[in-house]
Formats: sequence, C-alpha cells, structure tokens
Amino acid sequence: MVVVTRLRALLVLGLSLLGACGRERSAEDTVRLYFASLGRDPIRAASLTSGLYQAEHGLRFSTSASVAAWGRRVRRGESSPAGAATPEAGRGAVDSEALVMWLATQAKDGFAERAESLSIEVLEARESRDTAEIVMRVRPPRAPAFRQHFSLSHDSAGRFVIDRIVQEGVEADSLPDAFVAAPSEERRRRLAAALGVPSD
Repeated sequence: MVVVTRLRALLVLGLSLLGACGRERSAEDTVRLYFASLGRDPIRAASLTSGLYQAEHGLRFSTSASVAAWGRRVRRGESSPAGAATPEAGRGAVDSEALVMWLATQAKDGFAERAESLSIEVLEARESRDTAEIVMRVRPPRAPAFRQHFSLSHDSAGRFVIDRIVQEGVEADSLPDAFVAAPSEERRRRLAAALGVPSD
C-alpha cells in the first residue's frame, strides 16, 4: 500500500507540472498519438484523456504488484512524461486510483508489443469547434479487425482530449487486442471469461 500511495502522489505531482505540447493538435492527431503511446509512454497516453474517461474505464487496484511493476519502468526511464500535456481534470476530477491502475495495466508483459502490432485507419472524422468524433479501424496482425469510436472535447487549454471510447465488431479472437486498444474493467473481465481464468 505504501508503494501505491507514493506512486499516486508522484503521478499527480508529475502530471500537474507538465506543460502544453506546443502546436495545436487536431482530434485525429490526438487519437493517433494515443495509439502511438499505448504501452510505450503510458503517461503521455493518459495526458490525452479527460477525467470523464478515467472515471469510466473502471480499472481499480486489486493488488499493488502491477503498480510496483509500472513504478520500476518509470525508474528505469522506460515510461517518461517528458513533453506530455497535463490531463484535463475538468468535467469530473481525475480519479488518481483509476489513473494509476490504467497506467500500471500497460506495464504488463507483452502489452507494449501487442499495442505496437496494431494497424489503424481513420474511417470517419467529424470535428467541430469544441468537440469531435473519430472512428478508427483497428486491425490486429492475427485476428479480425474492429472499430473504435472516440468522442473528444476541448480541455481548459483548448486541446482535444478523449472523453469516451466505444468498440464495435469485436470478435472472440480479437479480445486481447481490443483490451490493449482501450484498457477497461469491462474488457478485462470479458477477456478473462473467454480465457477461462478468474477475473478477480
């Protein structure tokens, strides 16, 4: 529990000190950067999401083991917050426990490699002044493709952040890839059920 508390405090402090990313980023840029950061720079990926998203994915602590693993990655310099933007705390404050668990999930063995193997393609992009809807085709190398729908809005600094992710057309063989593309408690439990392993 001490590890969890320290990591949570360091994470909140670190994210609060991060600056803006420079040039204005489109909604499509945000989604592409999200995929590029999954598993490789989880803090940057987190900075592209809002408090609404972090409250909705549902991942919470069960043990401190995965959190400690993520902490080791940070200390080794494998997950750097350099250049990332501060996550939007508006429209629902960021739940630090949910955020740390979302980051820790990406430290699991094989996560980054599977994330890197995904091919993405923009199917639809609608962007207004303050909101956007982006639909991507996500194609795993050895499983059927599925669609991933992103809802985005501007944060207080005027940058697009991800508020919600919905997946469509996910077949059984694509469940591991769907979880990696958008980690959530619901997808974790569905994957565990398909593999016949305990979900708790």
